[in-house]
Amino acid sequence: MFRDREETGKLLGELLKKYDFDKENTVILAIPRGDIPVAYEVSKKLGIPLSLVITKKLAPLRKPEAAFGAIAPDASQVVDEVYILLTRFQNTNHGRKRMFKKTPMIALPITDKDLEITLNNAIINSIDIIELRIDQFENKELNHIKEVANKVKSYNFYTIATVRSKLEGGSDISDPERLEIFNAISELADIIDIEYTSTNIKEKVKEIAKNKGKLLLMSYHDFEKTPSEDKIQKLIDDCKIQGADIVKYAFKANTFEDVARVMCITNKNKDKNIVAISMGEIGKITRVAGFMFGSLITYTYTGQSFAPGQIEVKKLNELIEFFKGG
Repeated sequence: MFRDREETGKLLGELLKKYDFDKENTVILAIPRGDIPVAYEVSKKLGIPLSLVITKKLAPLRKPEAAFGAIAPDASQVVDEVYILLTRFQNTNHGRKRMFKKTPMIALPITDKDLEITLNNAIINSIDIIELRIDQFENKELNHIKEVANKVKSYNFYTIATVRSKLEGGSDISDPERLEIFNAISELADIIDIEYTSTNIKEKVKEIAKNKGKLLLMSYHDFEKTPSEDKIQKLIDDCKIQGADIVKYAFKANTFEDVARVMCITNKNKDKNIVAISMGEIGKITRVAGFMFGSLITYTYTGQSFAPGQIEVKKLNELIEFFKGG
């Protein structure tokens, strides 16, 4: 923790001294108000001129102290797409209930089997998001996949489109086939899930999501162990650098220390739109209480579980209600 912005600027200036700046062609830009004291100290340390980027905060009418983006004089703007999605979600019946109770969004992974029964059960059990586990569909023809997605949207659910790779627990579908499915489904999904390890198609899937105005969820699964805190932090940072709007990680918990490590690192990064899961029996608590540490979504099941440690939806709702406190 730094004493103030002035101290922060001096320390940052010292760190930046090791870089060889072309001082004649470099300028430090600061966004008023908070960045100016920091940038001023950096400017003094490096001997580089200081200028300002004038922006206007974009804030909700009923919550002017909050911000979901900024706009510049040339009308260019940056917005937090996840904030906008969550705000739209709050305006649904399910959303008002969740936000009022301060509980996480509950996602139900589904296949194309017994679709109407599953969706009706989802409504009864207050499911918020349907994850289309397309890699588990019996029929993977594009028209059928779009029919299923349209049916889900007709029930007014938010949707995650997932074509999980075999490496991370999915079916053996080639990368070109997966890319074709993502292209076909992108119009009908709110969130597109691509694995951090899917290096051959990750960038193309990101382009599909961004071009269609969808959120990109970058996921990583380890069914054997929980990595060190440094490795989890690197995963989060890499995913954000690579364009993820939401970062999801699911690790096998072999000890309670594993669970504590996942929750602590999630809490440190709770402003980065994290979905955090410890898989297995030991990790079940994260599916109930993860939102207390900043995890946005928890996954459940009706009938058949998709991952180790998932909690059946009725039981999950009961436990969340019990643990959420006042």
